[in-house]
Amino acid sequence: MRLDERVDLATLNTRFESLESQGVEHLEADGFARDDISISRSTEMRYVGQIHECSVELETGTLTPEKIEALLAAFHRRHEELYTYAEPHNPVELVNIESTLTGHVSKPPVRQLTARGCTIKDALTEHRPMLFDGEGLWVETPVYSGERLDPGIAIEGPAVVEEPTTNIVVRPGWTLVLEPNNCYRITRQG
Repeated sequence: MRLDERVDLATLNTRFESLESQGVEHLEADGFARDDISISRSTEMRYVGQIHECSVELETGTLTPEKIEALLAAFHRRHEELYTYAEPHNPVELVNIESTLTGHVSKPPVRQLTARGCTIKDALTEHRPMLFDGEGLWVETPVYSGERLDPGIAIEGPAVVEEPTTNIVVRPGWTLVLEPNNCYRITRQG
């Protein structure tokens, strides 16, 4: 569709409304409230006769001649950004319209760990020799069970913390702390 003074705004508005009502319907069926759904629009446009398009964002709501003028100006700017030139006196055509609907969810609560009265000694399971540098020197290294650590306990490297799905190696000169949000923080000492 050419974007000129004869542009069929009624058809464009109907097409956007149809796309967006389908998207809202799908997201509501997935459990999203209408207030939790946002809509953004874009178009793919080109100069008549070109083979490549530019994607240009478009504000939502009913399309008017003023919004089409703003869209054309945005297209010329975008074309110049991408291809180093614009042809504002040449006809422009609309190739595709796109509506993106997003269902927003609330941040899930972060589970906070509570101290169980465990000490660093309670978490120690063994010692094992490990290499930490290219010199080939073996270092007797404490190994701790992450499941037995309380938040706030600091473990100075060298050390290993074993979790059910991973092992965390704490190099010499580094310190590991289990945070109350169940994340480990590793920092360089000094």
